[in-house]
Amino acid sequence: MVGQIAISLFILVVSCYLYVEAMRLGEFRAYKEVGPDFWPKIVLFCLIVLSAALTLSNVIKWRKSRDKVSEREAGWKRVFIVVLLAMAYVYFLKPLGFIIASPLFIIGMMLLIMPARKKVIPFAVLGIMVMIYIIFSKLLFVPLPKGFGVFHDISIMLGL
Repeated sequence: MVGQIAISLFILVVSCYLYVEAMRLGEFRAYKEVGPDFWPKIVLFCLIVLSAALTLSNVIKWRKSRDKVSEREAGWKRVFIVVLLAMAYVYFLKPLGFIIASPLFIIGMMLLIMPARKKVIPFAVLGIMVMIYIIFSKLLFVPLPKGFGVFHDISIMLGL
């Protein structure tokens, strides 16, 4: 547990340093709305917030578990499944397109993470898909993969 706290603190310190360095990037407004200095700042800000939350969570868990005997987690099977799902998603994203591959990946991950809450999955998939579409297509002007063949036609039909 102490190692997890140390690593999350290290990530927090490094991300704060990199954010300060990203603030020194010059603004270059060749694009419509967002310049090249925007993306590193957003990613590093999210990294700072998440690593601070992780550090705080690890400290709280450590304090609660000091008196208890720590048990080793046997989650290697789940880790292997997550890695396989991620590799399959990356492999099938281009031929299937964003509109088909992403919901399948999200459903698989949610079934793995919280198998008892199956009623939430359709709403979560829809929300995540809408957020990704708005962030990448509308705010950052990054085209999402449309797929090949019939999958391309489905993406075009849905206006993606």
